[in-house]
Amino acid sequence: MPKPLRKEIRKHFPRLKPGNHKRTSDPDGFYNCISWAVGEDKQGWWPGQAHLYWPPNVPVAETEEAFIAAFETKGFKRCGDGRLETEFEKIVIYFKGIQPTHASRQLKSGRWTSKLGPQEDIEHNAVGLLLGPDYGDRVIYMKRARG
Repeated sequence: MPKPLRKEIRKHFPRLKPGNHKRTSDPDGFYNCISWAVGEDKQGWWPGQAHLYWPPNVPVAETEEAFIAAFETKGFKRCGDGRLETEFEKIVIYFKGIQPTHASRQLKSGRWTSKLGPQEDIEHNAVGLLLGPDYGDRVIYMKRARG
């Protein structure tokens, strides 16, 4: 049985309840939610951070346009929803106002996987479980063909 999320993490995500998520890793500071969303776990992604990767020729800005462009470098295109389409891999970008805050990747099962900052990875049943004060109240979906 996977270990539960630590209490200090759970308090940031009040919608996460037993049964709608599971912890899938221990804390790891080598990667972050943005890199995890594209399937990379060797280095984090974030614009303007010297120790983190950001794709070349993408504006170094914490904007919707820059994050969409960054994911487009990995073959993602904007789409309308997070409905499971077996031939596509989907991601969701979370926003607090206009500020990008987080990204999750949809698994083949239809569940979602998220890296909670430098903390644990989790699988969660729905995108909305992470909405709230930390990650915001708005999302954009993107997809690419499964390879």
